[in-house]
Amino acid sequence: MNLSLLNNRPLTYRTALFSAALIFLNSCLPPVISKPPIDRPYIIENSIEVKGGNFTKSEKTDLEQRLYNQLDDSSKVTVNDILFLLHVIKRPPAWDSIFAERSASSIRASLFHMGYYHATATYKADKKGKKVKVHYTVDAGKPTRIDNVSYKMSSPGLQQLADQSKNQSYLIPSQPVTKAAVLSEISRLVDSCRNNGYYKITAAEFSVMGDTSIAPLTSVSEDPFEQIRLIAEAQRLRDSPRIDLSVVLNTPADSSRLDQYGIRKIFVFPDFRRFDTPEDSTLRPTNINGIILFTHNPLFKPEYLNRIISLHPGSVFRQQDYFRTLNNLSRAGVWSSVNIRLIESQDSSGSMDIVIELVPGRKFGFEAALEASY
Repeated sequence: MNLSLLNNRPLTYRTALFSAALIFLNSCLPPVISKPPIDRPYIIENSIEVKGGNFTKSEKTDLEQRLYNQLDDSSKVTVNDILFLLHVIKRPPAWDSIFAERSASSIRASLFHMGYYHATATYKADKKGKKVKVHYTVDAGKPTRIDNVSYKMSSPGLQQLADQSKNQSYLIPSQPVTKAAVLSEISRLVDSCRNNGYYKITAAEFSVMGDTSIAPLTSVSEDPFEQIRLIAEAQRLRDSPRIDLSVVLNTPADSSRLDQYGIRKIFVFPDFRRFDTPEDSTLRPTNINGIILFTHNPLFKPEYLNRIISLHPGSVFRQQDYFRTLNNLSRAGVWSSVNIRLIESQDSSGSMDIVIELVPGRKFGFEAALEASY
């Protein structure tokens, strides 16, 4: 091309031409291998091809990136680009079919957690001398979708709570069954329980069970035409797998984990000192809306404390109120230490006392911060 003509072209044209030349050179230059294994074949490239699954283009790209992350560390290839032209592979991993099989197994497990229960992943190694390119072929198949969700709680209170919040479930009919959805649903149930008095309940108390039995295969008919229809229906269900899920309450070793707790009394020590107790006669008690304050010196305003404490006597214990109170007291800038203790009653009444121990900062900082906050 005549250079004078090229110089007369618009800048955008020249930029595009230069970019095209870079891309061409980039695709032609082989990678530079730095410090390969001695006397052993080594991997210079991994590629993953995803089939099935009815993914959109963007979904397939995201999935391929996710599956690349599932490759075994001993099979991953790190490529560094220099000036957009040179690809440098430093210390390429030695080729070993054990690691490739392990990578394929991790890919299958990742797809399983996404609801693709029948996915397959195979690999093929293309060797040229000591250089090996590994190609993984992934057939995702069709995802197993949720048909119905039920809750089976042995506790009437928890059963009612689960039924009332069912519309907030992460397990949604017609959606694929994923590990993330199952874990999110269990976490949601735990939070819901802890915000309704069941503060000792944990994720270990819940399980998600699945039933994938295909009804047509369990039907019995002497009519040969009816049998053909049932077989065809069973095949259709296999091609579009669905599953019934049950969220089950496990029986804990400690039965008190399923008890609902209410708040009996709240004791607050705004200028707490070690060994302070409600029985200490040197402390000044003040009752404000059922919250009893025990102080050494009147350096606080009871109304301010009452406003930032979200816990209340006579109500069920709610985890969200506990953390809101803890955050409000910590952010006030008045106390150098905030501690909230939960003391269960010993009479099996399902109630608790709450003790809030507040260690103030320096006296002047305490008074100034309190006045500003108030």
